[in-house]
Amino acid sequence: MEGGRPVWEWFQDLFGELPPPNKVKQMTVHFTWFHERFRVLPADATEETVRICARAYIMMLLSTQLFGDKSANRVHIGCYLQVFIRSYHKGLISHTS
Repeated sequence: MEGGRPVWEWFQDLFGELPPPNKVKQMTVHFTWFHERFRVLPADATEETVRICARAYIMMLLSTQLFGDKSANRVHIGCYLQVFIRSYHKGLISHTS
């Protein structure tokens, strides 16, 4: 993965947490985890929480609506995470450190 970092480190930086192991299969995350975790933006959401939820929403759209697999029940993180990583390197996306 870009910058020599494993994909799951990037995932945690960009989405604030890792999905539980039973929701991960190779380079995909089960759609229900994304949906349950990011579907509602808290009323008192911080700016960073809004960014994380926006990233998750974009990731779900890319992986289920635009370029989904036949079952449409998995979010493919391998190639789509690259979009966020490149934006991060260009300074278009901020993250917590």
